[in-house]
Amino acid sequence: MAELKTKPNGIYYLDVRLPDESGDLKRTRVSLDTRDRAEAEGQRRQWLAGTHPKHPARGGVIAPKGRAERDDPSIKRSVIPTGMTVERWLWGCLDTVWNASKDVVKDDKGHRSNVRVLCRNLPEGLLLADVNADHVSELADALWKQGYKPGSVKKLMNALSRALNHATRTIDRETGRPYLAARPLFPEIKVKNTKDRVITMDEEQVIHDCIDQRIDDEPLQHWWEFKMLMLVLADTGFRMGEALQLGPGSINRQRWQDALTGQDQEGTFLMLGRYTTKNDKPRQVPVTERLLRLIPTLNARAKGGRWFPWQPGSNTPLRYLGFIKQDVKRRGYSIDDVTLHTWRHTCATRLAQGGMDLIALRDWLGHGDIKITAGRYIHLMVGHIHRGTSILDTFNGTRSSAPRLEAVGE
Repeated sequence: MAELKTKPNGIYYLDVRLPDESGDLKRTRVSLDTRDRAEAEGQRRQWLAGTHPKHPARGGVIAPKGRAERDDPSIKRSVIPTGMTVERWLWGCLDTVWNASKDVVKDDKGHRSNVRVLCRNLPEGLLLADVNADHVSELADALWKQGYKPGSVKKLMNALSRALNHATRTIDRETGRPYLAARPLFPEIKVKNTKDRVITMDEEQVIHDCIDQRIDDEPLQHWWEFKMLMLVLADTGFRMGEALQLGPGSINRQRWQDALTGQDQEGTFLMLGRYTTKNDKPRQVPVTERLLRLIPTLNARAKGGRWFPWQPGSNTPLRYLGFIKQDVKRRGYSIDDVTLHTWRHTCATRLAQGGMDLIALRDWLGHGDIKITAGRYIHLMVGHIHRGTSILDTFNGTRSSAPRLEAVGE
């Protein structure tokens, strides 16, 4: 067995079985260190032929999950004769920088993946005190050459920047000075990943029709839950990882007084607590009539306090979407450029075009800065701009009494 699979960061690996010390076959991951599908398939053929450099027949030694054997840098040592290395510092930052909230259980799989990538591409044994701009620049170049996308490169470089900033503020007890005198200059990395793709009402209907067909054809799969997830994303604008945390405990009824009429109002909201959102701030989104009708069924079928069977970070919803893209194409539509995040952008676009003000849209989407909301959606809010014509018409005397002008081009 040598099944080709991908890690969450896009790196391909082989799922193989190798004999352990007792002679029994043990399931093992062999990292192929590439994101290129063709190259990965070529390495798989080498493995099956026994010619791959990591194959035991060539003297390769595979540690658990495919990582090369090495000392665990997360293990604390009482004596470090050569000083603090960048590798050991980065592993320590898992607790001091990225997951500093000890009372909150958070998935640090992504942070650990970042550390592994950074350590693999920085010079082995590099001392923290010796890090300079050349090391940072060479790291960025190495990530580009390995095929990382701009957003991933920026994320990895930001992780290193935070770790180095922390080193400039942390005193080494042995020397009495900061571990790092100053953070080196980082290259500017521009990410142009803004996508304006929205799902039309016709496309949404076809998507749900295709999911309904899958529900009938594959009743043992979680297609019903996938359809509910698409509806929740479209009507709430939650990010995927946020939506997967929803359950019966997320529902909250609230009362408030309308600022204009002074009348008491009541509504249903979906709540996300602190440290469960992207910016770690609590968030609430009103429930639409469509979702309100679905909530009783979602609650009845919930398991483990959640509506959906997938954990945040799961690739299964993305795989389901891939099947639906194929089904939709057979019906004459193309949604190849649609991602799971497109549902969030679609929700936000509909709200903006419908007249929601910028501050309300910011709070609905959970943006940490209103500049993010304005940069993405203010150009869609044409209603408040058009109201300016009434103001100018009043000053021009054309609002009611002036004769009608012929339209341009008539």
